[in-house]
Amino acid sequence: MELRGRQFYNQHLDDIAIFSKDWLEAVISTTMCPVNKLENEDSCFVIENGEFSCVAVADGLGGHKGGGLASRLAISILNETLNIYEASPQSERLPIREVILDAINQSHVEIQALGIGAGTTLTMAILTRKTVRFFNVGDSCSMLIGGMGTLKFKNIEQSPVGYGLEGGFLTEDQVVGHAASGIVLNALGLSPLRIEVSQEFELARRDSILLSSDGLTDNLAYSRIGEIVGRGTILEKIRRLKQEATEQMGKEKGKPDDLTMILLKVRDI
Repeated sequence: MELRGRQFYNQHLDDIAIFSKDWLEAVISTTMCPVNKLENEDSCFVIENGEFSCVAVADGLGGHKGGGLASRLAISILNETLNIYEASPQSERLPIREVILDAINQSHVEIQALGIGAGTTLTMAILTRKTVRFFNVGDSCSMLIGGMGTLKFKNIEQSPVGYGLEGGFLTEDQVVGHAASGIVLNALGLSPLRIEVSQEFELARRDSILLSSDGLTDNLAYSRIGEIVGRGTILEKIRRLKQEATEQMGKEKGKPDDLTMILLKVRDI
């Protein structure tokens, strides 16, 4: 049995894709850089099996050969691993957290085996009807945002700008347009590999989960992202995020880049 969901490998979508099943509502936007229109190096998926959902965004490293291939490989390995998990007898299943960590490590090894210096960041989440846990490698971002737009959690981006913001050496306003934007300190395919794993968070009514490539966070401050996610329908929110991030890319302090976002809501909490 295969998991239900949507996968996008290096695609450019003109409009928002929708995935809605039972307890889960998700909207997906993935677009290539408005300046270098050669290939969208991002890949992503949303899948669910009725009990849990897995969502992931991989951002192939620009400036490295094979960035698009690396993101595609990471997402396809995760997808294949979860399909094998779904098809296996329940009595033989390992905890899903261990399965995900093994799949991330396998992706890292296979990207390295390409032998071309390729790499990709990865941010992903495992959701149940009541909880969410995040996994992160690199500077793609995962956020848990409350109903009023309050940022309840975000991962630490593994980049000079991300550490500067987390350590209080940079403000949100200084991050957008910073000269070091785009420099990443960790990625699948590059050694040594570091994986950030969050605690398991209990979801509250009106919580939203947002995963994105750095095309979003290099162009919009977290406070602005929270404001947008705190109001409107799920479609209105992702369209506004896409519009404002894309507009910022064309400004003096903007950073043109591929942009992939997945915004999720859990129904009936």
